[in-house]
Amino acid sequence: MTVYKNNRGKWCIDIADFVHPDGRKEPRIRKTANVQSKPGGEREERQIRQALQDGTYGKKPKGDIPTLAAYEDPYILWHKSERHSETGITNNLSLFRKHLVPLFGDRLVTSFGKKDELALKAHFRDHSESRYNQAAAAINGVIELYYSTESLKDPFKFKRLRIVEGTKPFYEFDKYAKLLSAAEAIGILSELVVLLGRDAGLRRSEMFGLMPEAVRMRENKLIIERAEKLIGKRRVMGYTKGKEMRTLDMTPALHDVFGRYFKKFGQRERIVVDHDGSLFTQKTFARFMRAIQRRAGLEETGEVHILRHTFCSHMAILGVPVKVIQKLAGHKQLTTTLGYMHLAPGDDALGAAALSRALPGRGNATATALAPNDEAA
Repeated sequence: MTVYKNNRGKWCIDIADFVHPDGRKEPRIRKTANVQSKPGGEREERQIRQALQDGTYGKKPKGDIPTLAAYEDPYILWHKSERHSETGITNNLSLFRKHLVPLFGDRLVTSFGKKDELALKAHFRDHSESRYNQAAAAINGVIELYYSTESLKDPFKFKRLRIVEGTKPFYEFDKYAKLLSAAEAIGILSELVVLLGRDAGLRRSEMFGLMPEAVRMRENKLIIERAEKLIGKRRVMGYTKGKEMRTLDMTPALHDVFGRYFKKFGQRERIVVDHDGSLFTQKTFARFMRAIQRRAGLEETGEVHILRHTFCSHMAILGVPVKVIQKLAGHKQLTTTLGYMHLAPGDDALGAAALSRALPGRGNATATALAPNDEAA
């Protein structure tokens, strides 16, 4: 790298060794780095060398093509106009400001290629596959929006990494029985949190947003259509993750706890609030869950989402059809629901049963004919 600090303490770039593919030597390039740090200067030097390689250095962009940094605001504005979730918008802003703009900010939105995909993967090598995929989706969104706006064809797309989903943690029936008994012993609020997770499959954000009018005691229905996201210190009420309302029949246990809840607390503004009436936070949920797990003699993770996994897993084990589980859980994609179906008692056992019937033992002609010859071996 030819990046150095000059006598004024400024990071500078000095490129005197670039030779074009046709053998022509590029005149020496000396400039003060736009980003005053060594990594910033090195990144800018790489960008200049790439522009030299592409033949675009020093040339005015054709049709005034914007850089990635310049197109960030139009992209975020488009997100807002499409009524995308505040969580998604905030996540995209974080990705641009912490990763994408420092990495590719000066690049034209039409100039990305395979080398940039490799650079993005290298940049996120210490992050999860999901985080890289979020970044890839964000930069793809910028490219696709610009290409569609300008009626251009064949935009480059950053490929996403394949994520191998492991088995999701859940409580086996005996451990769940201990958890529920512990919650009942602690009090109505703890019991309600456990049942909302396991008997209704609510996400934490849906518990945040649950209001009394969503609980239809006479009809024995629970209506899930709102969720509240915590973004920093802000609480934002909006749609559920799948943006679709779902209606659940309450189990007898859930109906019973709601009856006792309303008798004790009346019609509060929110259902899931602390004993003093304050709204739950992520820390509140963790505190409640740890207390329940401790009393039940289970690992104290403080994680409430395991109850939703238990909701889906128990239904799969009990033979509930996959499409029904998808509907009740509010999964947008069937592939999400399929992540639980390895627990189902479905048709997989038919293969082993059929093979057993075909070769029931060494006493029939087919089995004898196909069995290995011990003496020959």
